[in-house]
Amino acid sequence: MIKQGRRFVGLFFWGPNRMQQGRHALLIAAHRLPSQLHRLVERLEHPRLDLFLHVDRRVDLRPFLHRNLTPVERRLPVAWNGFSLVETTLFWLRSLQTRGYRSFTYLSGQDYPAQSVEQILAQFDAGRDFLLDTAWSADDRTSRWGRFHVTDLNPWIRLKDRFRRKFVPSNRGIRKLPCGLEFKCGSALWTIPSRALDWMIPFLGAHPEVERYFKNTLHSDEMFYQMVLNQSPFALEMGDHGHFIDWSRGAPHPEVLNASYLDQILPGKHLFVRKVEPDVSGDLMDRLDQMARSNA
Repeated sequence: MIKQGRRFVGLFFWGPNRMQQGRHALLIAAHRLPSQLHRLVERLEHPRLDLFLHVDRRVDLRPFLHRNLTPVERRLPVAWNGFSLVETTLFWLRSLQTRGYRSFTYLSGQDYPAQSVEQILAQFDAGRDFLLDTAWSADDRTSRWGRFHVTDLNPWIRLKDRFRRKFVPSNRGIRKLPCGLEFKCGSALWTIPSRALDWMIPFLGAHPEVERYFKNTLHSDEMFYQMVLNQSPFALEMGDHGHFIDWSRGAPHPEVLNASYLDQILPGKHLFVRKVEPDVSGDLMDRLDQMARSNA
């Protein structure tokens, strides 16, 4: 069941307006800057786009609520380098798989549209609806997936996993990827079409060892969907990136964008930008809003 403000909408009952063809779903994960989230939501408002929200369970949900957002009921405490974000998005995807959506998009609360929502949906409708980045696959990140990592925030699970890592010999060397998976890696932000989801959900159901394996990896949100969907018939559609992100300094987090980046944000190529904050990115977002209105 999904909770929307004070109203509950059962997952197994959707009105006729929600079963129209060409609808798209979008999940936003946030833990800070509720005013920025609200600005993002208002820019994404569209009758064919349903917006969902996950807020870290350790954070008060109330400041983030908005009339155009449906909070997911199952909120998890999020570990930056752990499996919790994958677990959150998987629960969301599974709950909506049969609801007739054409695509599913995952954003953070510090993303912002580089185009009008009409232009973004038009690109999804035209087939540019598989935005799953694999640009980091050439980097050696074996330590992230090949070593046994303890990332769960639950102290009892952490204690059990630390004991397991110390005393189980198979957890001390390089672990083998399950089910013949091959390393793929890229941005944690994505759009996945329904055709790929219809393949992935049964695959994961038939191979529960895949999720178990990734629970003890680092930054699994940058690898999980890439590796799994690389096994699918749609693997050749992967690799595109709909975001403009500046990683040029090599820091653990991308640069916060300002108006000086505007010339680098290519209107036809980039659907979203990351990362924005009100105090730094206000002028940039204003300019992007102006461009979106002129192209709507």
